[in-house]
Amino acid sequence: MQAQHGHFLTENADVLDPLVKTSSAVLPGSVPNSMENVGRSSAKRLTDTALGPWFNRKADPYRSTENLIHLLADIVAKNGCLLLNVGPNADGSIPERAEKMLIEMGPWLKVNGEAIYGTRPWLVYGEGPTRSGGGGFSEGTDHAFNAQDIRFTTKGDALYAITLGWPEGEFTLHAVRADPAGSDAQVELLGHGPVPHRINAERQIVIDPPALSVAQLPCLHAFSFKLTGFKTSVHPSAR
Repeated sequence: MQAQHGHFLTENADVLDPLVKTSSAVLPGSVPNSMENVGRSSAKRLTDTALGPWFNRKADPYRSTENLIHLLADIVAKNGCLLLNVGPNADGSIPERAEKMLIEMGPWLKVNGEAIYGTRPWLVYGEGPTRSGGGGFSEGTDHAFNAQDIRFTTKGDALYAITLGWPEGEFTLHAVRADPAGSDAQVELLGHGPVPHRINAERQIVIDPPALSVAQLPCLHAFSFKLTGFKTSVHPSAR
């Protein structure tokens, strides 16, 4: 079941409704960050965090918009929902900085929402060098993600590979094994269009993103590549 809460669409709203009656926005998206494989369990998990302070406390630092988007992609790939707390000012108003971050997420979701809303986890949540610690009260302890960190989601026959940064040049999906693809197989950069790809000798998909300036990028912070027409499984090297 889906329901609209402010600017964000939530899944399993019948379960989450009692929670969103607080000053929080719910985004689709997790199981604890330390999980390596999520399988295809139908049970979504809830992860809660805050944009900045959990209440009217000026000393706590705010997240960046990039950090928030990366967190969302990471949680969605791990079969979860993100409960996002927006700590109000003393008079109950939303701080300008928090409002700015939420508004900045709009253009990103407009381009990449297809890889987020209504998706399911893939066989593994992702790949890359950066590991999240997870656990309670862990804000500020995680390392920053980069373009080598990739998160996977699925919808129908499509597999989405979300890079947590713009890949400078050709890159390989090391965790994905692709059997010989049909003539309709393609890789699409959401917000841009089809991009070149090939399958290497190890049967991994190699993607060649276009050379775009910052002004030409379809969005900022994270980029979704939609794979269709491939028969995929977990590559033996990722097991």
